[in-house]
Amino acid sequence: MLAPASGVQISQLCDGTGVVEAVQDGKPDVLILDMFMPPQDGLVVLDKVMRRSPVPVIMFAELDCPDDSELFQEAYDRGAKMVLSKPRTVSGLWAMAKPLQDMIVRFADIPLEKLVIDYLNVRKNVIESPRPWAARKAVGIISSTGAVEVLRDLLLKLPSKLPAGVLVAQHMYAPVWLNFTDSLARKTSHPMSIARGGEIVREGRILLSPTAKTLLIQRTNCGRVSRIEAIRKFETWQIPLQPHLDAFLKSLAEGFGPNAIAIVLSGMGEGGVKGSQDVRDAGGQVWVQDPRTASAPSMPEAVLKGGVASRVCAPAELSSALDQAAESWINTDL
Repeated sequence: MLAPASGVQISQLCDGTGVVEAVQDGKPDVLILDMFMPPQDGLVVLDKVMRRSPVPVIMFAELDCPDDSELFQEAYDRGAKMVLSKPRTVSGLWAMAKPLQDMIVRFADIPLEKLVIDYLNVRKNVIESPRPWAARKAVGIISSTGAVEVLRDLLLKLPSKLPAGVLVAQHMYAPVWLNFTDSLARKTSHPMSIARGGEIVREGRILLSPTAKTLLIQRTNCGRVSRIEAIRKFETWQIPLQPHLDAFLKSLAEGFGPNAIAIVLSGMGEGGVKGSQDVRDAGGQVWVQDPRTASAPSMPEAVLKGGVASRVCAPAELSSALDQAAESWINTDL
């Protein structure tokens, strides 16, 4: 707990329940919100507060994401005065104490009229500059040894109109992965980047896991958001490399449920078996590269033995299957 500055009184709520009512009743000078605040999304609470009882809001994000991330921008676009990364250490917490107290005192002096005008200007800018849609569907691809050519062709041949986000977890040496992605980004018609955390999964956008950590998905009310984490727990049969393929697919299942397609490409070991089961259990589909076409067949073979595959495809058939899925999704949304 940070020691309050002189003249500052602090009231606390344990979760997101009742925050809007508490602000209306208590009329605080400043409100501090957590971005992920069960049982309600902090961004939703921020929206309601700013619409009903505008107050300066400082918002904290749990994610290790850059200050210029889309998630931070989303909070600013909903009226937050400041968005900060939550400190991960006690020393980081104490280092933040004095600047945070100064910020609270400064924001408390903002006149209500200026606060309302600032908020209306922010909302006006958002309405006039709409962003691409957050994806309600996703294709998650896991690949390892021997999958580079297949992965490249699959990403280059993605449907031009793809109402889904594309998420990729590939085992590769970091400098090679950077060269691979830089080259591919210049050739693909879809926006593509290595995830840093805090990006909203958007339709037609390709997000790639970094090689030293694992790309995971966090559900929020502004869409599914990327999260980057180093997963340390591996089963004995898993190859202990980042990205953690099973954790990646589990996150895909939790984020998108029946609207997820997992694609398992060439690789060694049994990575992806448990994660593929998670996708199937959540109602999603699991597509597997035909092991006979894989340079390293053990990973797709292991998923097939697990009995969760929805279809088995040669590499060229994977692109055709995605074309069909995209057309089906578009027709369903019409």
